[in-house]
Amino acid sequence: MIINEFVHWAKTVNKNNRFDEGISAKDLPNALRKLYSVANPKEVVIPLTDLNSVCFYAYEELQELQEDYAVESGTIFATINSDPIYLKDEAVYALKDEILAPSFEIFLQALMSGELFE
Repeated sequence: MIINEFVHWAKTVNKNNRFDEGISAKDLPNALRKLYSVANPKEVVIPLTDLNSVCFYAYEELQELQEDYAVESGTIFATINSDPIYLKDEAVYALKDEILAPSFEIFLQALMSGELFE
C-alpha cells in the first residue's frame, strides 16, 4: 500500500518526521482520508534536492490552513516553502492551480522517487 510505503520512507529521509496513529477523517476527500486513517502526520518535513521542503500537516491543523490560504475548491494538506499544496478533483496542485500530479497516490510516488520537484 502506497500510504504505508510513504510513512516508512518519510521516517527514513528525515529521522525527525513523526506520525501519530491514524484517525477517522470523514470530512476529508477519500484520497486524503486514506493517509490520515493510517497515520496522522504530526511533524513531517520532506527535504528536496533544491533546498526546499514539503511540509505535511496534522489533521488538527488542516482547517486553519484552509482559512489562511485563498484556496476555495481544494483541500490543503501540505506546503512547499509556505505555498499550499492541495487536493482538488482528485488531482494534487500547488500555487495557483499548477498541477503536480493527477492523483494523491501518484503525488506520493513522485515525491518518494525524487521526480516531483526536479
